[in-house]
This record gives sequence, structure tokens and C-alpha cells, in this order.
Amino acid sequence: MLFFALALLGTQAELPVPSTKLVFASCANERMHPGLAAIAAAAAWRPDAAALLGDTPYIDSTDPSVLAERHRSFRDHPSMAFLRGQCTVYAVWDDHDFGLNNTDGNLPGKQAARAAFVAAHPEQACGDGKDGVWTSFRRGEVQVWLLDARWNANTERDAQGRPGLLGEAQWRWLEEGLAKSDASFKILGSGMVFNDATRPGKTDYWGAWPHERQRLFRMLGARRIQGVVLASGDIHRSRLVRHDTRDMVGYELTELVTSPAAQKVGAKADASHANLVFDRGMEQTWMSIEVAGKGEDALLLADFRDETGASYFQTRLWAKHLRGEPRMQKGFVYEESRFGEATWKWAAHVPRDWQPGGPAILFLHGRGECGVDGQLQLAVGLPPALLRAPAEWPFLVVCPQKPSPDEDWEHYERQVLAILDEAVERHGADPARVAITGLSQGGHGAWELARRHPARFRAVVPMCGYPAAPLRGWREFEPRRDFGLDHQSPAAGPIADALGSTPVWAVHGEADAAVPASLTQVVVEALRARGAAPRLSLYPNVGHDCWTRAYGDPELARFLRESCAPR
Repeated sequence: MLFFALALLGTQAELPVPSTKLVFASCANERMHPGLAAIAAAAAWRPDAAALLGDTPYIDSTDPSVLAERHRSFRDHPSMAFLRGQCTVYAVWDDHDFGLNNTDGNLPGKQAARAAFVAAHPEQACGDGKDGVWTSFRRGEVQVWLLDARWNANTERDAQGRPGLLGEAQWRWLEEGLAKSDASFKILGSGMVFNDATRPGKTDYWGAWPHERQRLFRMLGARRIQGVVLASGDIHRSRLVRHDTRDMVGYELTELVTSPAAQKVGAKADASHANLVFDRGMEQTWMSIEVAGKGEDALLLADFRDETGASYFQTRLWAKHLRGEPRMQKGFVYEESRFGEATWKWAAHVPRDWQPGGPAILFLHGRGECGVDGQLQLAVGLPPALLRAPAEWPFLVVCPQKPSPDEDWEHYERQVLAILDEAVERHGADPARVAITGLSQGGHGAWELARRHPARFRAVVPMCGYPAAPLRGWREFEPRRDFGLDHQSPAAGPIADALGSTPVWAVHGEADAAVPASLTQVVVEALRARGAAPRLSLYPNVGHDCWTRAYGDPELARFLRESCAPR
């Protein structure tokens, strides 16, 4: 359910719009994983619609009888039947269900492949009725276009003689559909990945047609298409990439790569990318997307999930971030700071009646809001609370954005503190009246930066955090080892020693499956053992998102006002 997202948008009385739930998956080979457990988990989540992004199933033949039998057996598989029983399943192909590995539109026998695909997917329109299988559907505030990157690939050439990918008929369909859509979010799905981070020698990805990818990005900008998110599969990894498209589109495009649902991990596809936010190699995965709200206030939550349905990474996007011009909430200002060759974009909330000499808060976001756009860190936590009840938060709130989810906040200690100092000086806040708070990775950051610099912070409010970073980093995170008390408890004492009598209010959900509540309790116990009197809020029946309730509590805002009052 999207209760946490709905809470960001206002009171319950202001929330008549229900959430929309979509599933995305690719690369499902029941010969590799006969139970198709990831598909069954997706069905159990009860989505409103599902989108298969290709290689569903693996066929690798253009023989009509083989095509028909493989589509039939995949469609009739119990897990697929379970999914179809819950929702309409839409699909597009990639290479292994189009015909043969890495093939393009010149493949002999592609007409037989199309006939078998159309027969296997009577629920949807396919292409223009005679060519291709591209299709589109809408649920609530989300419209999805599934792009066919096989049928026309290398069969047409543009005015400069360059080979095409989508074909002019599909281009017209896509551009006209995007221009007419008033959906808050517009998801472009493709079996081929849009980014360039692929295994060496790979030929079937959008980067092999760079002019086509540039045409797509420039069309979005020229048409001022808002709310676009990219979804792809194929490479047998879960990934999140932010495309540097501000000059062409007007905002960064987020690409969500979900693969494989049932196949081996693509170890060679663990390729670097300048704007790679997340990467994980897992054999049975799928992605859920939930959307609540409408227009600029619509919020999208993307969750990468395993074969049990458990989430292992999530990110959130607000529609107001995905616009061709800055249209963020009133009261936020956007800044940049240079550190050598790197540029950090960050934001600060300045109260409408701000007076120099007022207090400040350093807010550290969680893993899902990492990136380099300077805005996504405002999607959850304290920033929305500032907008709901601005009178309760008379603070300059400084919101840096951590570039990488695989590094904890202390890795960027120098940059974060420099940004805090710059914001305090620029807006005239009192450097002796600064508090620190954060959620999840930011909850750990609040504990750790306060431990390292106790004299800088008048109050510390960590939410669903942990005292010690993973032993081998987040790319090799292992829950039993890294979130076990044998590793975490030794880090609690130094935090308690450093904070002394500093006001602390720690928050955690008792039902948190991502970061155990015991990791907050162990620090609170260490503080109390040293004579301190920290406040602790453990919310019954609340999972990882304890922050919506906590930041919405007027008592927490009062605690910070009193802790940061002039002395």
C-alpha cells in the first residue's frame, strides 16, 4: 500500500485518489527457474496491470510450431495464470522472443514471430495492426508505452543515412500519444536498456543507435513532455541510472532496469556509468510501481523486489521534479557547490518570514533519493513536512543530496559540512543553533556525523538508522553480518560517549524489515547507561517508513525548536 506516499500529500480528507499498482518484469525462463517464483510474487502483490519487457518467454526460434508452443506453455504456466487472474498483462518482445539472440528487423521469419506473439496477447493492441508489437495502456495517473526495438531495427534510414531503431510509424505513434497524454507519469518501457552501461561487445542497446536516443530525448524536450520515466530489462541486473538530459529534456530522466525475473545474473553487465545510482545482480527479480496523487503532487514509488516479494531497493519520484522548468515548492532554493572536479547540487528551505540569526537543520535523506539532480532528496521525510506545516518549522533546512547509495554519509563528510557552512553563512543562520536529522542511511549519517562533530549540533534526531556502516560496504551488504548486534553494538558506545547530554530523539518502526529497530535501541541504551536521557519513539505496526509519522508530529518540531532556542 502507498499509505506513506499519500501522507505526503495532505490530510486523509484531502486524499480521494486511490493508488495505482503496476508490475514490470523481463527475462523469464521457466527452464532456469521452473516455478517462476518472481512472477508468482508479483501476482500476489495484486497489481492493477503488469508489463513484460521482453524475453518472456525464451524461444530462440522462428519456427511457427515452436513459437506457438513456447508462448502457450509460458502463458499457461501456473504463475503466469495467477498473474493474469489478478490483472491485465501487457507485453513487448526483446530478442529471445522476437526470434534469435541479438537479432534486428532483418530477421527472416519475423512475420511468424509476430503472428505467434499477437495470438498469445489478445488483451492488447500490437503495433499498427500489421507491423510490430508496440502497445500502450493507462491506469490512473500512469500511462505506459511499451516500445518495440526489434521489428524495425536497421530496416529504415534517416535523412543522414543512419539506421533507425523504432521506425517512423512507431515514432509517430509515440510522439502523438505523449503529446496527448495528461497522465502525471509517462513510463517508456523497452527491452533494450537506454543507457550505455552494458557488457563489452553488446550490440543491442539504445547506445548502439545514439542518434535515435538523442531523437527521443530532444523530442521530449521540444514537446515539453513532463513526468517521463524510463523502464528497461534485458541485461540480467537490477539498476537505476539517472540520465544527464537537463539540456535536452529539461530534467533528468530516471531509468529503472528490472531483470531477470527467472534467469542467470549478467555478471559482465556490471558495467560502470557516471550516473549509476544502484546496481544488484539477482536471479529472480521484478519491480513494483505505485502512484498516488495527481498532477504536480503525484508521487511514484519504484520497488525492486525478490522472488518472495521483499523489497531490496526503492526510489521515489515526484511529478513536480519531472518538468521542463524548475517548478519546485515555494520556499526551496537550489544551489551548487564545487569540490575539485565534482559539483554538488543541493537545496535549502528558507522560511517565508526568515530572519538572520535563526536556527538551522541539516537533513540527510535515505538511499532511494541518492543522485545528482539536487531535487529528489526533497521527495520524502522532512521537506514535505515543511510544506504541510511551515509555521512549526522556523528553521533554515539544508538538504544535500548524496550521489551514491553505496557509500554512507560519512564518506562525504567534508562536502556535507562545507555545504552546511555555506548555507548557514549565506542565509545568516546561527551556527551555534544547528540540529541534525535523517532517515535510514540518513539516520545513520545523523548518528555518525554527530559522533564525529558533537560540538556542531544542538540536537540529533535519527530515524530508522544504524550505528555502524556495513563491514564491506553496501555492494556486499549481508543483513545477518552487517545488521547483527555483534557488529552494531560496539559502535553504539562511541556515539553515546560523544553525544553526552546532547538532546536526542530517536525514532524507529517496530515492524521495520529493512533496518531492525534493535539498531536504534542499542544506541539509546548506551546513552542511558551513561546518564543521558534520550527520547525514543518505537511505533507499533510501522515498517521502515517511520519518518512520515515522526516529521508530522508537532511534538517533534517543538522538541527541535526548544533544543535550538537561543541560550
